[in-house]
Amino acid sequence: MFPNQFSFTISNGSANAIVVAILAGTLSTLGFTVKQADAAEDDYAVTKIEEHQHNKDALVAYGINVGAVLDDGTIATSVTASSGHPTNTIRNMKDYIKSFPQYIRRLSIQASNSAAFSEALVYKRQTPLGDTGAKTIALSKFLSTMQPNEKKIIADFGTHPQDSLILGAETILYTKIPANTDVTYMIDMQPVQ
Repeated sequence: MFPNQFSFTISNGSANAIVVAILAGTLSTLGFTVKQADAAEDDYAVTKIEEHQHNKDALVAYGINVGAVLDDGTIATSVTASSGHPTNTIRNMKDYIKSFPQYIRRLSIQASNSAAFSEALVYKRQTPLGDTGAKTIALSKFLSTMQPNEKKIIADFGTHPQDSLILGAETILYTKIPANTDVTYMIDMQPVQ
């Protein structure tokens, strides 16, 4: 993996498709899970509160009907996400691009089910002052008869960064993951200058 690449996999093991927010802009995804210790097993039962970054409520209230938000681990019932990087997590990457915005130069998407390419990426830049409106990118437009692998597409956003999408603190990006499908995203990036 090159320094300006990051990959992650979303696995939807459920019987239904799910809309996953890859990035949530300035909307909060902070949530907490309370885990009760079993007092019968431990004389010093301790309740654990764990922080997560996959709370979808703010996105839904904003009008984006997502079923999950990208984070490390389980993000919805039967839906998980994992980083393709050996030491950096999805949360590390999301935190990084908030401070250091990146252009998407090239996006490679591989899916266990080619139905994933019938979906779209929806992109918008959002601030508390407003947003840019949604830009819908049909993944099917990147399918090619010259492409030998029908379960992989490569979206080349051109050699000019202005033709690309920006990943940053203001970016909302979401897509639908079909039922019983694993989708891996490999993003080639370039810093916004």
